[in-house]
Amino acid sequence: MDQGLKPSPHDYRGHPRTIIQEYYGMLECWIQGGCFYEHLPEDLAGQHWTPTDTKPNKQHSFVRAFLERVLQESKTDEKDMLFKYVSLGEKSSKKKKSIKKRTKLLTASEKKQLNLFKLQPDDINYALYLPLHELWKDYMRDLLCLEKVTSKNQSEAERRFMKSDLHGSFVTVIKSKCPSLIGLSGIVLQETKHTFKIITKSNQLKTLPKRGTIFSISLDDYIFTIYGSNFMFRASDRASRSFKVKLVTDLS
Repeated sequence: MDQGLKPSPHDYRGHPRTIIQEYYGMLECWIQGGCFYEHLPEDLAGQHWTPTDTKPNKQHSFVRAFLERVLQESKTDEKDMLFKYVSLGEKSSKKKKSIKKRTKLLTASEKKQLNLFKLQPDDINYALYLPLHELWKDYMRDLLCLEKVTSKNQSEAERRFMKSDLHGSFVTVIKSKCPSLIGLSGIVLQETKHTFKIITKSNQLKTLPKRGTIFSISLDDYIFTIYGSNFMFRASDRASRSFKVKLVTDLS
């Protein structure tokens, strides 16, 4: 390396742009003077050379094989790319949420006016509702688990019975302020807040008032007593109601 071309600290004094220009000029002199490389001999010029180390890189081949195995091919649909665009000038309009209007249900008086609760003469047949009674008994057995009832958990079984659905049960009037109702029994077809509508074994429809009446319902070896005056709730209301223990002294 030519020591005469080496810049001295005094050469960098002055304007910065001038100093940089002088520095690049010195570098060019170094390169042309052969400080960085030299020309090949004439007998070697023009020949093709291959690197001596031709061993494949194991890491490179592993990474390439792993990526080809894991990465999936990008399947770009040309139609999707052509028709998709983003508008930079306009604000995107928000989609309006469709508000579903709540369907108005029929009231009890409207159902009564439409005779929805009225049975056709052909449907007033006690034998038709025996399967309903059997279905109710299976429902109550699963609900109350009578085989597991003891003196300790009897109150829990009574609470479940008070909230149960009595459609299909077989009820009997054991006491009533109206003497003509005593002894009537049948399968419950409809329960309202104030009445039980039953069908008797003689194929007759009877409406039994709850107020002032005591009913009994039998299920297997158990008999449940219901005081109608304290049972004046609809079936849907009883399911979510918590009952309190009350002393009953009369039929009022």
